[in-house]
Amino acid sequence: HCLLEQLQSECNCIQGKPQYKELTGKGSEAEQAAEAEAYARSWHDSLVDDLFGGFLQSTVTCSNCHHRSHCFDPFLDLSVPIPNNRQVSVQDCLSEFVAEEVLTGSEQVKCSACKKTCDATKRLQIFAYPKLLVLTLKRFNSCARGGDTGFGSSWFGAFSPVSKNQTPVKIRAEQPLDLAPYSNTTGLKAAAAKGWEQPRYELIAMSEHSGCLGGGHYTAQGRSVVDGQWYHFNDCSVTHDSRPSGSSSSAYVLFYRLVGGHV
Repeated sequence: HCLLEQLQSECNCIQGKPQYKELTGKGSEAEQAAEAEAYARSWHDSLVDDLFGGFLQSTVTCSNCHHRSHCFDPFLDLSVPIPNNRQVSVQDCLSEFVAEEVLTGSEQVKCSACKKTCDATKRLQIFAYPKLLVLTLKRFNSCARGGDTGFGSSWFGAFSPVSKNQTPVKIRAEQPLDLAPYSNTTGLKAAAAKGWEQPRYELIAMSEHSGCLGGGHYTAQGRSVVDGQWYHFNDCSVTHDSRPSGSSSSAYVLFYRLVGGHV
């Protein structure tokens, strides 16, 4: 994430700092999304945005009058949670990411329509999907205190405020990843009107983290654009490898390319 943001900054075609403004939040979903996209482009316009840039839609629904308010935010990558199940797939992680959330108690919101502060629901959806999709599996979580944090018996792990989720996630490189179930239908129609391919992605690389945070190790797998073969990268060593298939407890960052996206 930090690397993409740095590249975005270095490649930015926008000279100077644009003037900050509040978005109107008026009109249809498509009109609000277009306004948000135009404003985001006034701040960042680069090849990084062209390739990795997408938009998330957050929808809050009032429980009293059922008014829906929308917010659109740009993204270069998505960090998705890992459900607490034994059998988990990438699709399960995306489903958890877009699952509806109830806002109650101290999280109640004041509705802009009925002016009442009450419970509401919040849901995320992908409104505009990128040509290159980067998914980070949220393996690392903050802990309230030390103890058994999942780092084994290392001294660092025993006192670390961060734990690692070791849940195996099923990776299927031979099957396309379909983002349509996690996307807004209005956004899908807008993409189709522009001549975009359906949001189906093929896995092209994967970063892995094994071990604990204090003594862990990063490796990677990637598919060559030259011969189409998969390779394993381990420090200075590069060897032929089979394509990722099956469950992995070390899969950390997944890189996908839009099928037919000519990237």
